[in-house]
Amino acid sequence: MAYWQDTPGHAWLHLSPVELARLPEIARRPSYEEDVEWTIAVLALPELAENMKLFGGGKEATLKLARKLCRDYYPDIFEQLTGEKATPDNSRARAEAKFNQDHANDWVVIVAYGDWKEGVPKGFVLGEATLGGKRKNVPLRSFLIPQERYTERGPFGYVVQSDDKEVNQVNTR
Repeated sequence: MAYWQDTPGHAWLHLSPVELARLPEIARRPSYEEDVEWTIAVLALPELAENMKLFGGGKEATLKLARKLCRDYYPDIFEQLTGEKATPDNSRARAEAKFNQDHANDWVVIVAYGDWKEGVPKGFVLGEATLGGKRKNVPLRSFLIPQERYTERGPFGYVVQSDDKEVNQVNTR
């Protein structure tokens, strides 16, 4: 019988050996953390949602949330469990992968500082960018970006457009 193990700051869903054996190999875990991973177990074994009244909803609300979160964060598992396709239009992970592929050769801001930081003019953001938004062992460039332009960035980062006359490169490291 499935049960939650709680700690002061986190929780994990544990399945019984019988329940685990019913899951496809791709969905098996020693436990399922509370933030998102639980959705794998609930999507694979919908009856688990009977006793989960997550976020004030009943079984149907829990199943709906499990479908959305699993598709967003575990698209391969979602596809195997449901037979449905996860795409950049309906899955956050697939949208992020597409963004990374589309912008692999563009300067993508990975760290930004507002005009509260010394040396950043009022109304600007200092964006530190790398090619493709990579974070390890890569060249870094800094750009001054108008604040109103920076606030229009997408969910996966701000892409510095090479032909943007309002964005100025200030240094390279």
